[in-house]
Amino acid sequence: MKPNKSAQSRALRRRYTVHFLLTLLAYTAVFCSAMVILNITIVPKIADWIFETTSDDVYIDPANYLEEFSTEELLIDLLESYKDNGTRYTLLWAAPEYQELLSEAGIQTDDPQRERDADLEFSIDDQYPNNLVGEVRLSSMGFGSNAYETTVIELTPMYLAYSMATREAQAIEDRGGDWKWEQLSTKEETPFHPFILRNTTFYNTARTLKIPCAILLYLLGCLVISLMEVRRALSYFDELSSAVVSLITDKLKPIRLTKDLSIAQDELNHIREESAASERAAEAAQKRNNELVAYLAHDIRTPLTSVIGFLSMVNGDERMPKDLQRFVYLASQKADSLQLLVDEFFDITRFNAQSISIERSQVGVMFLLQQLADEFYPQAKESNIQIVVTAPEEGKFCVDGEKLARALGNILKNALAYAASGTKLTIAARSTQEHWVITITNQGSEIPTENIERIFEKFYRDDDARNTKAGGAGLGLAIAKEIVLAHKGAISAVSEHGTTSFVVELPINE
Repeated sequence: MKPNKSAQSRALRRRYTVHFLLTLLAYTAVFCSAMVILNITIVPKIADWIFETTSDDVYIDPANYLEEFSTEELLIDLLESYKDNGTRYTLLWAAPEYQELLSEAGIQTDDPQRERDADLEFSIDDQYPNNLVGEVRLSSMGFGSNAYETTVIELTPMYLAYSMATREAQAIEDRGGDWKWEQLSTKEETPFHPFILRNTTFYNTARTLKIPCAILLYLLGCLVISLMEVRRALSYFDELSSAVVSLITDKLKPIRLTKDLSIAQDELNHIREESAASERAAEAAQKRNNELVAYLAHDIRTPLTSVIGFLSMVNGDERMPKDLQRFVYLASQKADSLQLLVDEFFDITRFNAQSISIERSQVGVMFLLQQLADEFYPQAKESNIQIVVTAPEEGKFCVDGEKLARALGNILKNALAYAASGTKLTIAARSTQEHWVITITNQGSEIPTENIERIFEKFYRDDDARNTKAGGAGLGLAIAKEIVLAHKGAISAVSEHGTTSFVVELPINE
């Protein structure tokens, strides 16, 4: 089942889509304008630079072939090239000095005695009329017909050299690559100019990549815009997360979000107000419950005090029968236990009903601990337990002496209740740079590891592993923890090998 889309999500979706499309449209317009400007101004310069720096130039001058090869070699090479290429040709005539060479090469002239024709169809070089090597007629298939067309060419040494030069240039071009022919002009009017053969492979490749590069650049820009929009969308989650944390940590502060999250802002503020109202109602109900428990505990204490008083008066009366004396003794003990429970309930309710106020004063460490040891001397003597106090004689700390004595008294009472008979119970105090550390250690029943963290909970008692002679409701250590925390301190316990230590840390500078 798909969740219903909230009004806030619909509003964000509309704003996000419109913002993304407008940004993409603006980017497209700017990109196209920039490409047009660059293509007019910078791209031609870059193209020329690439052409000049990456072109592989081969300079060819036909005149050099006249110096390197003889006329006979040039003539034979030309006629063999016709033969190799399958060109239909007829050597009309050749100068007498070349007749023997042609005969040796197996090349026959059409008319050895023919003189130069003044009306040639194609005279390639009129600058050397007295330097003719011969004449050749080339036949080629006419375009659009089955008839052969013929062309008569005068063979001069320069023409032969130029032909060899162009064939070698063509051979270079055939090896692969994009080559461009560039004719070089000279002062003399001749068709046999030197020329440059340029390898423009890289340049042409770069030209073909111009449009793909532009498209790739455009798509890269679109990707950047998309990432920016996603980041913008995710920032809403960060803002909402911070608002939720603020809703938990500071419930009195109104939620303030961006304009795009105005709907969520109103909803969160509504939740904040409802949560605050619920907490106020819960606190009021808890306060009424605490007050009711406190009133009941107070009302129970009055008749209970009377019962304890009457039982103490008749307890030990020799005039009563032995059985009746035992019953009165047991009733007196149970009444004392009941009074202890009522006192604990009254104290924990009073601490819950209001925060514990601490009134600090300078208190001697040894004085406070020794006073506690003296108060519990009768219980310790009854169980044959020796209480040993170790603390600096002149040490003082700034605490609420009455409340701290109550907390340490509850811990000491617990330690005495579970200490083994005939053992030693130590109360030690020492100071560090930041804390006063008070440790109460006994020898006796060990607290299981899985229960060590729970002994400071209200109403928790570890009676499965320890005896129940303490008889309390499990509130003494909880009250001690509340008092220590009110002093901005910490309390913990460690139990190993039958030794249990309660550690209270109180900050020195508080």
